[in-house]
Amino acid sequence: MPSSPRLAPGHRPLRTSPRPALVPSSAAALLALGLLGCGDDGGGLADAAPGLADARAGADATPEPDAPPPQVTLVATDGDGPLAGVRVAFLDAADAVVLVTTTDASGMARASLPLGGKVLAAEVGAERVNLWLGARPGDVLRVRYGDSPPTRLLDVAVPALPAQGNVYEVHTQCGDGAGTTSPVSVNLPTACTSSDVAVVARDDVGGHAGGFLATGQTLPPSGTLDLSARTFTPAVSRTFTVTGLDSGEFTSLNSSIRVGASGISIPGLSGFGTVAGGAFTATAAQADLPGADWVTRVIDRIPNGGQLLYQRAAITTTSFDVGPVRLVEPTVPTYAEASREVTWAVGSTGRPYDGVFVQVRFLLADQTSQRDWLIAAPGGAPSVRLPPLPPELADLDPGVDPFASAAALTGFVVPGGYDRARGDLFVVSDPGDFLEGAGTAAAVQVSLD
Repeated sequence: MPSSPRLAPGHRPLRTSPRPALVPSSAAALLALGLLGCGDDGGGLADAAPGLADARAGADATPEPDAPPPQVTLVATDGDGPLAGVRVAFLDAADAVVLVTTTDASGMARASLPLGGKVLAAEVGAERVNLWLGARPGDVLRVRYGDSPPTRLLDVAVPALPAQGNVYEVHTQCGDGAGTTSPVSVNLPTACTSSDVAVVARDDVGGHAGGFLATGQTLPPSGTLDLSARTFTPAVSRTFTVTGLDSGEFTSLNSSIRVGASGISIPGLSGFGTVAGGAFTATAAQADLPGADWVTRVIDRIPNGGQLLYQRAAITTTSFDVGPVRLVEPTVPTYAEASREVTWAVGSTGRPYDGVFVQVRFLLADQTSQRDWLIAAPGGAPSVRLPPLPPELADLDPGVDPFASAAALTGFVVPGGYDRARGDLFVVSDPGDFLEGAGTAAAVQVSLD
């Protein structure tokens, strides 16, 4: 079959800056679990439509006795906020139509859906169809289309660089900036008005010379945020070793410093090379910030793609054994027109998937236009099926004339499993965002031919 699409990563829950979502990319650039979003400017959960927190609260609330089960809610946004007019279909587990509707002015559509139902959302222009399988009552399913949100530049005044420092990095919950002189310009969404702010001085060999954290800062709509009176805390030399690798393989290690509950992510020590003795080690000076954890990502090369293996641990942690985290290895997925199924096979070694993200790209009848189906499904059976569509959405049906130009598979394991990930798969840019505290791990498998 033709090569699988090399698509721009499309998901970060705690950020408001645009981030692509989890879609399959090249094995070398497996930077997004990004199970989703083809070509959109996906961002984090903080970008979701107004009222989303209320929707979550309602989904989590304990129902009154004899109350009906909570509804399933679809939330659609674009760069300007809630997106009305997205076509939505709610189907039960047997493909019977429960409701066909469109998102309202709040970007939402709701229906009472039994366990195991399906939800389909069609982008305006119909270049992309999102499909969730295995939905549950109370789910809040998020999808993002369109452009990035409006932004502004904020200048941040910073103190003089410490010894060995030559570049400033400014990191917020909303966006980042870098520069060699003060002030440093940071590109922020206009809606971002407050954040913790981490400032790091980077040296000329890829490490840090120092850093500091300014909590609870009000971010003015214009002008300058003055942090020039702050003091850099000296960096600490840290060594990190990844074990459980296959000797002779080429691997890479990238870490980030995650600062407490703020979700700020600062690029940390990294390295790449050929594994010797089943282990790989990197050393660099790193910023010493309060409340910080390590999130370590290892790219593990295998046939048919690669795996991203994640660990979140205390900043004092010095190693990551990837052996227990590795996933089963899949074959390249194929699409069968007659059955409308994407199928694959998996090996016997490794952890089974909690869930999968499957992408099928169809070349339409005009031989020029394309449509992507992006499917989120629970793990288990090595196949997913496109359901028959109601008449209101017949124009989206692949039919038998268009043909699938490519199919790609992303399998994953995250804390909380598919139930935790399902609602956010189409908006999360980094699988590490599912690691909400130290002592957690995740893995992502991308299959490409």
